[in-house]
Amino acid sequence: MVPGCAKLMVWGCAKLIVCGWAKLIVWGCAKLIVCGWAKLIVCGCAKLIVCGWAKLMVWG
Repeated sequence: MVPGCAKLMVWGCAKLIVCGWAKLIVWGCAKLIVCGWAKLIVCGCAKLIVCGWAKLMVWG
């Protein structure tokens, strides 16, 4: 009985630790990718708008 319980506990802990780390890494990567894209899109749009307005003001 005892070895079986010990095995279960060790496996359970190992699974939790591995899954926890995996989740953190996946979430971290997902966040970086999503935030990176969002930043690029926002900055790109902002640049286009600002440059567009500047051109209009200068040329207009």
